[in-house]
Amino acid sequence: CIWAHLGLEAEMYAISEEGDCWLSRTHLAQEKPIKDFTAGETYRLALYFCVVVLTTVGFGDISPVNHVETIAMTITVFLTGLTWAWVVANVVGVIGQLDMFSISFNQAMDDLNTLM
Repeated sequence: CIWAHLGLEAEMYAISEEGDCWLSRTHLAQEKPIKDFTAGETYRLALYFCVVVLTTVGFGDISPVNHVETIAMTITVFLTGLTWAWVVANVVGVIGQLDMFSISFNQAMDDLNTLM
């Protein structure tokens, strides 16, 4: 939502007077003016932008253009990095719990070591 807002309201934040923003650099902006974008088109492009950042693919076809978008992108990268780390940690935790025999064996060995 924040990326769609930044793209549509570039003049509101005095980012640039000619409306140069990340949304103006998309393929859709070559076909029609930004003010004619539908809500669905805008949010689809914003979602694409965020998914590319989250997966760290970084195609380079859309990038922040001005200082406000650069700050928003820095925050987005930081938050998606934390999210990605959390997802990986949970997947590793689930995989680690799959072998119940190994877990019970290790627990028994730990208990045995404590007795010695």
